[in-house]
Amino acid sequence: MPPFILHPGLRRPGLFGTITLLVLSGLCQAEPGQTPELSEQTRSIEPLDLNGISAQPPRALDPEAPFALRDPAKAMETVKLSLEEVRQAVLENQLEVRVERLPPAMAREALKEEEARFDLVFSGSLSQSKTESIYNEKSKYKTVTLGTTIPLRSGGSITVSVPSVRYDGTPDFHTSQVTTTFSKPLLRDGGLLVNTAGIRSAELSAQKADAQAKLMLTNYLANADRAYWRHWAATREIDVRHEQYQLAVKQKQDAEEMLKAGLVARVEIVRSDSGIARRVEDIIVAETNRRLLERELKRIMNSAELAMNGNKALLPSVEPELTQLFVDPEKVLSHAIQNRMELLEAQLQVAIDSLSNEVARHQLLPLFSFEFSHSNKSWSNASLGSSLDHLSNNRYPDWSGGFSLEWPLGNHAAEARLRRSALQRAGSMESLDLRRRLIEKEVRDTVDQLEQNWLRILAARNETRMAEAIYQAELEQFKRNQNTSTQVLDAAQFLGNAKLREISASADYQISKVELAFATGSILGLTRVAIQPVFHHAPP
Repeated sequence: MPPFILHPGLRRPGLFGTITLLVLSGLCQAEPGQTPELSEQTRSIEPLDLNGISAQPPRALDPEAPFALRDPAKAMETVKLSLEEVRQAVLENQLEVRVERLPPAMAREALKEEEARFDLVFSGSLSQSKTESIYNEKSKYKTVTLGTTIPLRSGGSITVSVPSVRYDGTPDFHTSQVTTTFSKPLLRDGGLLVNTAGIRSAELSAQKADAQAKLMLTNYLANADRAYWRHWAATREIDVRHEQYQLAVKQKQDAEEMLKAGLVARVEIVRSDSGIARRVEDIIVAETNRRLLERELKRIMNSAELAMNGNKALLPSVEPELTQLFVDPEKVLSHAIQNRMELLEAQLQVAIDSLSNEVARHQLLPLFSFEFSHSNKSWSNASLGSSLDHLSNNRYPDWSGGFSLEWPLGNHAAEARLRRSALQRAGSMESLDLRRRLIEKEVRDTVDQLEQNWLRILAARNETRMAEAIYQAELEQFKRNQNTSTQVLDAAQFLGNAKLREISASADYQISKVELAFATGSILGLTRVAIQPVFHHAPP
């Protein structure tokens, strides 16, 4: 086998080293799609050691152990909180609000990107070449080219270039040339509609992003209001539960006094203890529910001063405004049609799809273009500056012009794009009509719920008055030894349930107002919220 002989042209260190480097760099590139090996953590599910996460050793259930009622909220610092403070905290601290302000900023940057397609483009190049003929004649060329391109919003472009060449040979000379080229599509890709469609689409997309951001911000404020009133109801429920507990304790005291007087049997004490135990459980459940809703309110506010694991208990300082509203559903619906961002978003999407459909229809035309080029040359054996000075003499003008035509046979791709864009536009219009129907249903449902919750307040207040009268009557009967502690405690329970229904109806009535404002694309309160755009400067 003959020995390997390196070609003489590859024996040069520079060329051989370059080729070797290129080959090695290609071999060392990682294959696309490779992923690291999955770790053991993703391949197994570990059991949770409950004893390991306990603050103290677990304690077995002791049926004889006494139970002492404690109120965790009393050991915590109380912070009074108004509804406006909650809304302000959401606007300033909520992370979701900050995130939702980014898409409009990105959409505006996309609009600037589309508008930059028509910016003036400057170009320049510098090159050097060397030739050697078979007669050992050597020549060197140094070329400097400057130019600019002006994109036209109606399609096409105007390009002006000035190449200058210095020839080092026998003899030396310099050449310069000014070339102006005008290119314009006359049918397909021609006209303002097609060439500025990207800008118009980006403008509509920016408005759509603004509408989505406003919708999400309105939703976050509405969620804050809802969380506030749910926490208010949970706080008031704690008061009712403790009141029930005190009534049960008082009933036991009355039973003990009557037992000492020999008017009742000892079973009345047992019945009273049973009632107390039931109310202790109600307090425990209500307190847990209050903490859960309070933690959700803290999460929405995202305030550094109100940590979710902190020792501050929130106390709502705003009471429900219980005034009956006589809402006209047609006025509310008209307001919703004008202000709902979901409807505006759907309308903007229809506009975007309609624009795409017009562009696709324009693409059915053949590509018929006109191009004209004019150049003026000069040369000099003195200097490059002299060559450039002679360009104004226009002694060697050249020009060319003509038309070009391109038309795919069958034009199936353009027709398919047109049909697809037409279907997309039809789907957007159907979605717009669906949004209108959903908004109308939501508005009318909200008006009915508002009226319903007001009637619930009236019914609950009337029930509370009747339950209070029944409880007083049952208590009087017990003192006359004409009934039992169970009947008194049941009457007290009915009274507590009536108060809880009144609290629930009052909170739901306030939430119905929130839902009514949200259904119209608005917010409650007297303060107007201005959405400030985000200006972000990328690092260089």
